[in-house]
Amino acid sequence: MENLIPIPQGGAQKRPGTKYVAEVKTSSLATRILPFEFSTSQSYIIEVGNQYMRFYTSGAPVFTTFGTEDLSGIGSIVAHWLCDDNAANTTVLDDDGNTHDATASSNTSTISVVDAEGVANEAFDLNGSDYFTIADHDDFSFNNGTDGLNDATVDLPFSIAFWAYFETASEDAVLIQKGGSSDSEYTVNVTSGTLQLVLVDENAGGDPSHKVTTTDVIVAGWHFVVVTYSGVWGITATVNDPGSEIGIKIYLDWREVKANITGVGAGYVAMQNDQEELAIGAGAVAHGSIWDGKIDNVAIFSKELTAVEITSLTGNDSTTPVEIVTPYLTANLFELKFEQSADVLYITHPDYETKKLSRLGNSLWSMNAIGIETGPFRTQNDDVIKTIAASATTGSVTLTATGHAPFISGATAGHLPSGSVATSKSQTGALFRLVHPLDTLEYTAQLTADIVAGQVEGTNLVSCGVLYKGAGWTFTTGETWFGTVKVQRNYTIGAGAGDGGDEGASAGWETVLSYNSGSGASSSARNVTTSGTEEDAPALYRVIYADEVGDDTVGIYFTTDQTEHIGIVKITAVASTTSATATVLTTLASTDATHKWSEGAWSNYRGWPQTVTFFEDRLCFGGNTAQPDTIWASVTSDYQNMTAGPDDDEALVFTLSSRQVNVIEWIIGKDKLLIGTSGAEWTIAGGTDEPLTPSNAIAKQHSTYGSANLQATLANESVLFFQRGAAKMRELAYNWELDSYVAPDMTILANLVTLGGIVDISFQKTPDSILWCVRTDGELPIFSYERAENITAWSRMVT
Repeated sequence: MENLIPIPQGGAQKRPGTKYVAEVKTSSLATRILPFEFSTSQSYIIEVGNQYMRFYTSGAPVFTTFGTEDLSGIGSIVAHWLCDDNAANTTVLDDDGNTHDATASSNTSTISVVDAEGVANEAFDLNGSDYFTIADHDDFSFNNGTDGLNDATVDLPFSIAFWAYFETASEDAVLIQKGGSSDSEYTVNVTSGTLQLVLVDENAGGDPSHKVTTTDVIVAGWHFVVVTYSGVWGITATVNDPGSEIGIKIYLDWREVKANITGVGAGYVAMQNDQEELAIGAGAVAHGSIWDGKIDNVAIFSKELTAVEITSLTGNDSTTPVEIVTPYLTANLFELKFEQSADVLYITHPDYETKKLSRLGNSLWSMNAIGIETGPFRTQNDDVIKTIAASATTGSVTLTATGHAPFISGATAGHLPSGSVATSKSQTGALFRLVHPLDTLEYTAQLTADIVAGQVEGTNLVSCGVLYKGAGWTFTTGETWFGTVKVQRNYTIGAGAGDGGDEGASAGWETVLSYNSGSGASSSARNVTTSGTEEDAPALYRVIYADEVGDDTVGIYFTTDQTEHIGIVKITAVASTTSATATVLTTLASTDATHKWSEGAWSNYRGWPQTVTFFEDRLCFGGNTAQPDTIWASVTSDYQNMTAGPDDDEALVFTLSSRQVNVIEWIIGKDKLLIGTSGAEWTIAGGTDEPLTPSNAIAKQHSTYGSANLQATLANESVLFFQRGAAKMRELAYNWELDSYVAPDMTILANLVTLGGIVDISFQKTPDSILWCVRTDGELPIFSYERAENITAWSRMVT
């Protein structure tokens, strides 16, 4: 049957016509179409080509959004420079009532250029030689200090928004700075193509500074940037994932982006109200590090802008299609596998680190590496002769291997995460897990003096070492005493004792437990035994004492159940087979050599997952080059967490037990986890009516047809997949009589319709259930499918 569609009611109808929506970016190269379905009412088509993606919805392309110069809907504006000036003078007008007009280094007519919308004279091209400055004013100092007195004790919230044109992806310059060479408050930098916000306390010794830097290099072109500060620097992690709270957030093109804490100022209290200018496009006062690109529409707010307010800073749509850069080359497009959860599409390919395509708005899309930093890992080494030692427990470290050569520099062509050029498939980017035993499990002391009086170990306080995430602790007091004991923690490893007057709060110490035994008027003191768990991150623990009457002594007994600690590092460079540089992701317990180490399962060297799906609220991955028949499943409801363990909700790793080691080509979550390898069809599930856990995984092989490297599809109650060779389609469905899954041939009566092989498929649910296939020669075989009515019919769409 040709150009006709079989219908369930009987007979056939003519195939629908086609509608011209847009030409693909490069018609001479192969292009793939992917679905993106947030809901039945919100869906998109994704055009995937050579290292790019474009988006379509409602039968039309999605176009980029312009920014807006109208900020009237957002309050707390300190100043707003439109950069629309074009005159034979140096004045840059402040659109917010001309309160803070700026002075340019050249006449504005000589630096005025077209903006992001292509409108002339509505942006400045600083070109590495120009900038503009604004005189010092209290409005630009976000603290409670007095101008020039260095008496500030509290930071206040602020936000800075602007458009910037990046000439290259490796810029280094100052975009905005309040301060100068000797005095400074805050700076927005571009360093090696990444954005950075720096806060400086000039009143503390050494001018301590807090720094937050984005992780991804910015691509060349116009970008909308917003940096916000809540006024409170609260460190809860070493990485600022979107949505976490560290006080500083950075937004790029209306979306919050991931940023690292790259500096913590020990002793930092607050920015000081310095008597220095505000400079835009260069460092203040000295005017060095001038921005080489363009800048436009700069605004400063005396509050922390919300994500909703930032999203509102948009204008009309352009006529430029929304396009994002991807690493995928034309030759790899039809080997991509994908699975969607709400606004995130997970994309896998064995040669590329797994990606997340995120929809942040109709015209706001981003693609980032999945960036899982908790595993999975290969089998732990058990040879005591083969050890790895790290040069430090935090930061950038050197790993040294003894008795073996575990580090690989590689020589096989691969792909950088950006996909821009080829590189060697080394272990760069790979994770390593280092396990160290913990010697001290209990801490005892007799505390006699008030913490306010000093900071003496064993008298005022007892240090209880580092407790790592998941560690349990027990705290017990003894003796007869009157006063208050407190269990405290500090997430800055290596932090000092702090000021006794504020019980260490200025150094980051926070109270976990406070217990008062009673006053001296009580007939007897009351002791306590209690316990807890460190739920968040590695933290220093200590116990402090505040004596109320006389010289009472309190006995302290603090224990922990952690017997060993797991540290995780990420390889950044391989110097030799026995030496590599790495960044510590989870604090190491020691610099001692350990034989308990594991290499990450995924890397450019070992390969990345072949396929992906969701099953029982776990994100599941199947197969890579080194472990082609292994399944990895995340922690339940925590898709970015691959921490394996015995608990039912922890991540699991399972390798199929077969006489052949066949690569997993697809996985689909249904009542069981259905798996298609190149040699057989399998299921994995827990026990009868039980969810899948690390301890009850049961794998069964059901047939031995084998699958092509082609995404299978869930078609109503069954799975349709193409057998190895991609010319024969089978239906994987449960057979009650056999109590097993079977896979009958769906092309047995139409074996020529898929002759030559299929390269892509897509399942249509309404108005009728149809599987559309793309053949190697471009023809479109279609399969009408209603299993409940025993309707199966093939046809060909020929154009």
